[in-house]
Amino acid sequence: MGSLWKDRRNASQVYFISGGHKPCNTHQWGPGVRDVYALHYIIRGQGTLETGGRRFRLSAGESFMIFPQKEIYYYPNPNDPWEYVWVEFSGQDATQILELTQLSISQPVLSAAPETLEPWFHLAWNAGASASEVLRADARLHLLLSYYMEYFPSERQEKPKDYVWLAKRYIEQNYCGPFDL
Repeated sequence: MGSLWKDRRNASQVYFISGGHKPCNTHQWGPGVRDVYALHYIIRGQGTLETGGRRFRLSAGESFMIFPQKEIYYYPNPNDPWEYVWVEFSGQDATQILELTQLSISQPVLSAAPETLEPWFHLAWNAGASASEVLRADARLHLLLSYYMEYFPSERQEKPKDYVWLAKRYIEQNYCGPFDL
């Protein structure tokens, strides 16, 4: 595999790292700090997320985000342990993408979406090691994040258009041919 795929941090602005499925059990994590973003979706059951001095009670259909370098602790409800799926990702544009959703360090939890998001998590982390599979995993991650942008748009999305960003994007997409601004 070429060097492009050995260090994807240089190849992708937001890239998939790993993902998985945690069946109902008493597994807990933390207190601790991670160095990547980790988006979780609760399939069934209940649990608790503690971060930033706050405690969030969570249940089926809700999502929560673990932000890099923020102390967290999460654990299942012993009477109704949760089952969840997750994806871990990183990249230069991860913060900007998440700013287009309601997820934030101060609000790391989202209510239930109008439809289940579980299948999109499975697609995102169903990846192999070949360059094509890695690229598909990154694309599926982008698709998953696009649903969060659609179902949980931030106020930022509703503000007037960022014309500088739009101009920059237009130039990047059309720099090989003639264009007008």
